[in-house]
Amino acid sequence: MKTKRILSIVVVTATVVSLLAGCTDDQNVKGREVNSQQESLDFKFNVDPTTFKLEVESGGITETVSEPLTEMKVSDLNNNGDKVTWTYPEKDIDVEIEQKEQYIDLTIKSNKKDGNSFAWPLVKGEGYMLPLHQGKYIPSGDEVWKEYLNEETVKVIESFSMQFFAVDKSKYSLVYIIKNPYNNEISFDTEQGIEFAFNHEYTSINETKEYGFRIYLTEKNPVNVAKTYKNYLIEKGEFKTLAEKAKKNSNIEKLYGAPHVYFWDRSVISEENIKWDQFRSEFPVQLKLWIQDLLNTKVEDGAELGSAYDDMTSLDYIDKYTKSRILKSLSSVIQLKEFYNAEIFTDTDKETQGLLNKGVENLNPVELIELNKMLLKSVLGNLVDPIDKWADANTVDVIKAMKDSGIDKMWIGLDDWQEGFIKPELVQEANDQGYLIGTYDSYHSIHKPGEEQWETAKFTDTSLFEDATVTNKDGNKIEGFQGVGRKLNPTLAMPSVKERVNSILDTGLPFNS
Repeated sequence: MKTKRILSIVVVTATVVSLLAGCTDDQNVKGREVNSQQESLDFKFNVDPTTFKLEVESGGITETVSEPLTEMKVSDLNNNGDKVTWTYPEKDIDVEIEQKEQYIDLTIKSNKKDGNSFAWPLVKGEGYMLPLHQGKYIPSGDEVWKEYLNEETVKVIESFSMQFFAVDKSKYSLVYIIKNPYNNEISFDTEQGIEFAFNHEYTSINETKEYGFRIYLTEKNPVNVAKTYKNYLIEKGEFKTLAEKAKKNSNIEKLYGAPHVYFWDRSVISEENIKWDQFRSEFPVQLKLWIQDLLNTKVEDGAELGSAYDDMTSLDYIDKYTKSRILKSLSSVIQLKEFYNAEIFTDTDKETQGLLNKGVENLNPVELIELNKMLLKSVLGNLVDPIDKWADANTVDVIKAMKDSGIDKMWIGLDDWQEGFIKPELVQEANDQGYLIGTYDSYHSIHKPGEEQWETAKFTDTSLFEDATVTNKDGNKIEGFQGVGRKLNPTLAMPSVKERVNSILDTGLPFNS
């Protein structure tokens, strides 16, 4: 049983993602409209307005689209066969159901100005195809899933990667395409088999207060479910194949069959780049004191890193922990604008002096780090390797080895843009080998100015923290990722997006993804 369940999950994941990702050949591009009439089954529907129980019948088999709600008072009922409308006067809710050629078109509208909520459908079936992340198949009686989903409520727009869900019935599947993606939640009940209720909140700030579904009947397999949703996207003009996208940006072709690889190392210098015995006995005292001062005043948890220099000389040997702190301390101070100290860095070559003549405050991040590397090397001399060898084992050599191994296409992601600033050779080498490379970025969270815990939550415009964050209906600010800071309002973030992206690209680094 476990093997069967795992295989089902894999099939749904692979099928939905591959079908929705699009084709790369022109034959499938030209023929995709042809399939739009082939996925749905013929059907009839029947509804009981007092309980909003909706049933469909196909091939002599009747199945329930929604289990009955508690009985409600009904007014203004009209039924002409293909279309049924009515009102729930005590709830200020209007319902309209119409049978189209391939699907049921269902709309539930609220007439309350101050907002309310409604729960429909109540879904029960043999199994569920839910686009949680890349897609999950969930058998109704599965004990592991029952435990996991027990009394669980998920926000649809946050948890679903696509706006639909599907339910396996006895002989066919029902596909529910969500027409309004906002303010929806799914609440699970696992007391017996897995069931769930779809809840919509009609918020007071939205003038159009309605939600609903297109409900399709398909054969009972994930391929038809995926194609049904794909055809819907095509109809709406929201679907493009990779081949179509590549006509506007040829770099798209580098994604075909490309593995995705992440580099997460922000080290400026590696353990192998330091001659530790000499480093321990000959490290300049003046430089040590200057680095410790910067760590204490400019770097979070810098005092702990700075203490490594005292431990280095007091211990009989430099242990792994001490080396790790020293490497982290050097990587931290080399990224600081304050690193240059004319009293310490007196022996500068022509290249170093050229950057200093520009003014440290005028250097872009790549130039600043390069300057600070040269300054550190000018004092440490032969205690460390030549700069072009620093952290090389974790970056450029790895990309070359991947290319030599036969990987012709690859997408490379970095922890954040600072990693590219530290090692511009890495970004250039990826381009030279024909790979795609880009930096992780996010505009989900913003932290209080001066208290940022990660780079992507820090913004030049410090007014955003008070003026551009999301407030819930109770007047409270919504927390950011992992409960830290606040959630940035995406409708107000675009100026900061442009400012940040341009500042990264203005360094001249050839990020191409």
